Amino acid sequence: MAQGRSSAMAVLVIVAVLAFSQAVTAKDYNVGGTLNWDFPPGTDVGYYDTWSSQQKFVAGDSLTFTFDPRAHDVQIVTESEYTNCAMSSGKKYTSGKDAIPLTKPGKYYFICSFMGHCAMGMKMKVVVATGSSTPVTPPTSPATPPVTPPTASTPPPAVSSPPPAVSTPPLAVPTPPPAVPTPPPATVPAPVVAPVTPPVSAPVPPPVTSSPASTVAPVPAPAKAPTPPKEPSASPSPASSTPEPASAPVPNQSAAFLIRACLSSAGAAAIVSIGALLF
Repeated sequence: MAQGRSSAMAVLVIVAVLAFSQAVTAKDYNVGGTLNWDFPPGTDVGYYDTWSSQQKFVAGDSLTFTFDPRAHDVQIVTESEYTNCAMSSGKKYTSGKDAIPLTKPGKYYFICSFMGHCAMGMKMKVVVATGSSTPVTPPTSPATPPVTPPTASTPPPAVSSPPPAVSTPPLAVPTPPPAVPTPPPATVPAPVVAPVTPPVSAPVPPPVTSSPASTVAPVPAPAKAPTPPKEPSASPSPASSTPEPASAPVPNQSAAFLIRACLSSAGAAAIVSIGALLF
């Protein structure tokens, strides 16, 4: 802030110096010197042009025409009118003490509009330059130091730029963690395959053992049942004998023996059939 204020003050000082220098260096020229604006001496019709060429007019200067208003005047004309001494509708000065400012660089042409006075040498061409280099040079040398300090303030912004560059590496560091958890999902399918095989082999034995037991049990009982009735054919002998109590115990023992034999044979057949089915 202090540097900005100092530079602004320096600019204001330079502008003030330039304005003051122009005011000081601006000159007022009395046309014709001691002769003023009048007929030139002798027959020197180029008197005023010679006097003008010896001066160094710059923008901001002024010309003062001193003359007798009863005998002369001053009129601003064009180059053609100046050459041919032709009257024009240009501005006239008739007070006898007229100051004409030279506001801009270029060429100015003046004549006396009274009849015959221009042909007698009362005309003048003035060349005005852009400005004198002498007063401008001193202000430019002090103007250079104020411009240099603002340029020295530019390095601080350059120093602040490295911190943003340092902060970029942390952004690249968190990228690897997302790549690490990717392998675990590939190992998950292995546990799924292991539990599938045991259930397939386990249920096969139970249905095989239950089906033969149910089919074998009813087969031996009806096949061996008719054999016991064939034995009572010996019953007529007790009928022919008179004492019934003595003949009764014999058939009972033989019948029991046959029933046991049938049951034992049926059990053996059942066991054999069950063993055949199992093996």
